Amino acid sequence: TIPTGITADTTYYARQGADANKLYLYDTYAHAVAGGATGLITITNAGSGTFYLYPYPTITLSTVSNSYFTY
Repeated sequence: TIPTGITADTTYYARQGADANKLYLYDTYAHAVAGGATGLITITNAGSGTFYLYPYPTITLSTVSNSYFTY
């Protein structure tokens, strides 16, 4: 089950989180570069299963919590 707040086959832009192995997803490249709350994708339910980010390198996501992924 996909996490609530994101849509399959949609382009999101990642920004590394403050903690190691965490990243935030944004709706546009410009928002990801700027950081902050504008364009930040809010994940309200972790879903279940394994999720992948593409293209290269493929990152396997292990935990979804508070609008960030742990990988």
